[in-house]
This record gives sequence, structure tokens and C-alpha cells, in this order.
Amino acid sequence: MESRNVFILRLAPLEQDLTQEALEKDEIFVGWKEVKGLLEKDLSFDDFCERVKATYGIENNHTAAAFARSLWGFLKEMKPGDYVVVPSGDQFYVAEVVGDPYYDESHPVAAYRRPVRWLNDKKPIPRELASRALQSRMRTPGTLLHTSKLVADILVADIEKVLEDAKRGETPNLARELRARMVEAVRQELTQGRMNPDRFETLVERMAQAMGAVEVKWVPRRSDQGADVIADFQLMGGLLVTVSIQAKFYQPGKPMGKDAVDQGKGRGGPAGQGPAGGGGRYGPGDHHGGRERGGLPSGRGVPEPGKPADRHPGRKGTGGAHRGQGPLVRL
Repeated sequence: MESRNVFILRLAPLEQDLTQEALEKDEIFVGWKEVKGLLEKDLSFDDFCERVKATYGIENNHTAAAFARSLWGFLKEMKPGDYVVVPSGDQFYVAEVVGDPYYDESHPVAAYRRPVRWLNDKKPIPRELASRALQSRMRTPGTLLHTSKLVADILVADIEKVLEDAKRGETPNLARELRARMVEAVRQELTQGRMNPDRFETLVERMAQAMGAVEVKWVPRRSDQGADVIADFQLMGGLLVTVSIQAKFYQPGKPMGKDAVDQGKGRGGPAGQGPAGGGGRYGPGDHHGGRERGGLPSGRGVPEPGKPADRHPGRKGTGGAHRGQGPLVRL
């Protein structure tokens, strides 16, 4: 499918607000009904300008070109699949074009029309949900605004996000959006950056501390029995709970086998530690699912890229069960 274009369209020909009619008929439209024959093939933009000038007796070329530009965009540049944003007071509607233009002689004002599918169940969306870029374009005067290819790609993402926010009933939240971007950046670094098994286990230790563990211990490989980190959490009433954490590297496209995932079941680490807490799903989304329960650590103590994790003697490389590219934590 071709990339989508984005258009801003005001449904008010001759200062008549026809938004409700458009919603009821699943259509969008423009005015200039008196300019006939614009659906003919092989017409150029200059032909549009000349017909506008001849129809309305306009002598100023700039004025004629401004009118013709709206008609040209609606009839020649708009295509099925494009998004159309319709401002309406302090709200706006979004439609997806689903068909070619046609001429409706019976309508007194808006004869040039296109079928659309109104999104968000035909419900208006508050302008405050839109990005600054989209809000800015909705303030641009004129009947039809056609965005450039570069801007359209950005606005398509903005529109699809605002539709999701509207569906969930969410309002803009800068802190939430920044947090989501930071989480994604960390995920990319963990799965595609300079991470290795030792650094990842160090990170898991710091995360356990950030989540409130009163004591965290790294378990040497020769005695880990399936647990890489042991963390003690003190619950209400003073109950001390020991959690065994097994860190695995997950390689996208090559899920770990059941044996690797089940390695820590019933084996809480060094002898005498008791069984590991565990269970749940294992897959591409789970290597960060557990971390979202608590905040990310500051990063202090995590070895710098290119430096060995020298507190893990004899544990260099990515051999054995740690082989792969991306981390997965089993709690």
C-alpha cells in the first residue's frame, strides 16, 4: 500500500458548516459547484486555474490559483487510504478516504464529493489530544491543506496515536510519554546494545535493589543451581521473603527451549535457599515485563561498555545457557 497523505479539510463552503451532513452521509466535499468538468482526465493544474477564472470572472492569478489548489488537492491528489482531519471548533474529526471523487449536481453548494470512513466511531476528538504539529496545521486558514510527504509521515503517526488515546479516553501526559520513550530506549539498548551476561546480571542486581530488596547477592556460576541473583525482600509485618532470579539471554526469532526456562523451577539457588518463586509467560515481551513493577536503577555500578565485569571471576563470554542477544529475567 502506498504511504498515506494527510489533508486538513474545512467542511464550510460559503460559510455553511456542513460537518453533520458529512458525518451522516459518510462523505467529505468541497464547494465551487459552478466549476464544471473538473473530473475530466488529463486536466492540468493550469486548466483548473483557467476554469476557475472563467467561471467566477477572477482576474487575479493568485486568487484563482488559491481556489484551484483546493480543488486540485481534493480531486487529483487525495486518494483512498489517506487521512482527512476535519476541524470543528475546539474538536476535530478524522476520516479515511475510501473512494474516488464524484460530482453531485443535486447538492446546492458542495457538488464535488468523496466517500469516507469516519474513524473514532464518528465521535469528535478534543484538540488538546493532538500533537503540536497537528494542532498547528488545523489553525492554518483555507479550505484544504495538503501536507508534504515528509510531514505527512509524521502526522500519520500523530493521528494514529491520538486515535488510540481517544479510544482509551486518555488525556495528554508528558511524564507518561517521556517514560514510555525512555523505557523503549532502554529496551533497545538491552536487546541490541553492548550487553553481555555479566553486565546483565549486574543490572538485575541493581534493579532488585531499586525495587526495595534489603539484601542482594550475586551467585557464582559454579554454585548457582539455576539462580543468578538472590534478593531478600522484607514484607509488612517483618516477613522476609527470598527471591531467586535467573537471568537468561533471549534471542529474537529463537525462543529458549522449555528446559532452559524451567531450569530454576524448584531450585532456589545455593543449597538450603528454598524454592525459587516463578511461573508466568516467557517470550519476547517478558524480558522487561518484570522490571515495570519497579523503577529502573540509576545505572551506578553497571560496568561501562568495553570494560570487563571483574567482580565475576571466571565468567567471561557468553557460553552455555547465556548464549544469545537479548535478556530475559525469570522471577
